[in-house]
Amino acid sequence: MQSAGTSGAKHRETGVGGTEALVVVLAETLATFGVPVTVATRLDSERCDRGVRYQPIGLTRPRDAAVSVLVKQWSSAAPDAGPVRVFLATDVHVPDPEALSRCVRWATTSVALSPFMRDSLAAVVSAPDMGVLSPAIARNAFSSFQVVVDVPRGTAYQLYVAQNPENAVEVTLYRENGDKLERVPQPASGTGTQVFWMDLWTARDAAVQRIKVEPQLRVNNDWVIYPIEARVMSATVPDGDLTGFATFCKWTQDRPLANPVSVSSFHLRNVQQDDAMASIAPREEFEKLFFPCDASKSPDPEWYLRIRDYLLRLR
Repeated sequence: MQSAGTSGAKHRETGVGGTEALVVVLAETLATFGVPVTVATRLDSERCDRGVRYQPIGLTRPRDAAVSVLVKQWSSAAPDAGPVRVFLATDVHVPDPEALSRCVRWATTSVALSPFMRDSLAAVVSAPDMGVLSPAIARNAFSSFQVVVDVPRGTAYQLYVAQNPENAVEVTLYRENGDKLERVPQPASGTGTQVFWMDLWTARDAAVQRIKVEPQLRVNNDWVIYPIEARVMSATVPDGDLTGFATFCKWTQDRPLANPVSVSSFHLRNVQQDDAMASIAPREEFEKLFFPCDASKSPDPEWYLRIRDYLLRLR
């Protein structure tokens, strides 16, 4: 892994940035499973902490690593990496699109931390195969994803969605046409490029566990499989009309939509689910962690992602 000048000790004693903290936590988690981990970082000398080796960039040998992970930005050590190369995009900001494109081209697998971050990056650079790293999903709630089938015009295909465990969630597929959504059965058939909206409904009594949801595309007598590992959280959306929660911080307007089955209405439904979860959060704790509810919204484009992370960890 490559990171800025950080270490586990610095993370715990003086604090580091969000990306650096992610690197430390990920490295230490892997180390607890017996995986040897070296973090290439801007340090003057090598040190070890909680089973993780932190090494100056110039001393690392990524060519010998079974897996190389490039975090956030390009590294001078990256060209020497071995055959398995992962780019982990951790920043919604794109100050240098060309450097980001270089990371994507370098990697055999590219992943972002959330669908929001992936969409932000995809608006600036070409990253058609970028995945999302283990998204968290709430219970008694919908979680939404977009599946893009990108094939030449006239190419026939069939799209299935498999699960492990079976029936862990209820899957509904819609064919997108602008803002309109047309519900389609599985397998969904088509010819040419198409965007599908994939709704996952997780029941109130669903087990808290990791599940796998796999869009599977059969095209040209072959299979293309895109597995998504999702984490079913303890967080549960309260029962009741989603428009009726007296939330101390409200991010939506109770406005009727002309078409209840559309991209915009489903986006609104998902945000109303967050409103409902926020209604059970301690207001004092919420405002201490984020900002007073009557304050203007932060210009930081990641502000809402941090709130969603908090809500999904509620018990």
